[in-house]
Amino acid sequence: MPYDTGECENSQETGEVTGVTISQTFMFSTHLSAILYQVCYHAKRREETMARIEVDEFFCKGCGLCTTVCPKHILELNPEVITDKGYHPAHSIDQSACTGCATCAVMCPDVAITVWR
Repeated sequence: MPYDTGECENSQETGEVTGVTISQTFMFSTHLSAILYQVCYHAKRREETMARIEVDEFFCKGCGLCTTVCPKHILELNPEVITDKGYHPAHSIDQSACTGCATCAVMCPDVAITVWR
């Protein structure tokens, strides 16, 4: 075993480096594991807490102002839906691209858009 002396030996088979102690190797692997865990954890939390919008079709009159100000161009008027008032309401075509900037909600004259961050 190359760890008998408490240090990694220079070995072709294992690729270990001379002068690195077992505790240093363990510390490094533990630290690396902690970093990878944090990266994965925050990536998962990002997916759970991504910004999104909701358009209240009752209030939306399909003016299209929100579609023009969206920096990601993810809003469009839905040609397949006609509200009781006869309008084509806005909807998001890609919620995952939403940044939560809320320019659409600020521009909406009917306060029909809610932004969740």
